[in-house]
Amino acid sequence: QQPRATPRKRRGGMESELGHALASTGTSNQWSMLDGVTTKVNKKLPKDMQVTPRQLDAFLQQVGDAELRKHGIWRTSFGAKYMPIIVVNPALGRILRLCNGAEPPCSCGALNQREDRFLSSHAYNAGRHALVASSHKASCGQWTPPQTSHLHSWRRGFTDPNA
Repeated sequence: QQPRATPRKRRGGMESELGHALASTGTSNQWSMLDGVTTKVNKKLPKDMQVTPRQLDAFLQQVGDAELRKHGIWRTSFGAKYMPIIVVNPALGRILRLCNGAEPPCSCGALNQREDRFLSSHAYNAGRHALVASSHKASCGQWTPPQTSHLHSWRRGFTDPNA
């Protein structure tokens, strides 16, 4: 007689299979359209668990921004009828989980570098293009995603029939 397999515990949020697939999907630490990230996430999920961009967005909203950030994930929305853009940094997510809510230390040495190189410059257009990306390496606990203010042209509507 074969031993019965123990049923998988149902987990929710970021502890679910979808949460693990999302947290391990990298976006090269840049903002990415939700439909592109959905394609990457679906490659890590079994066929019977595939999601649409709208379903992934609903999952992101259900989990909430604070919990997503604990896993190295940021989401920026342009409104209900538009797909959000997201950044996934798996290396940062691993560091943040190891810190258990404590402020992660800088491990890349960027705190000793000057960040005002453009603001104090006398070059043409100085100050207009101040550093907007994080000065920390992507695997540092102090890394932050690039600003999204220039990405308003990335607004794209959901393409599923429920839009």
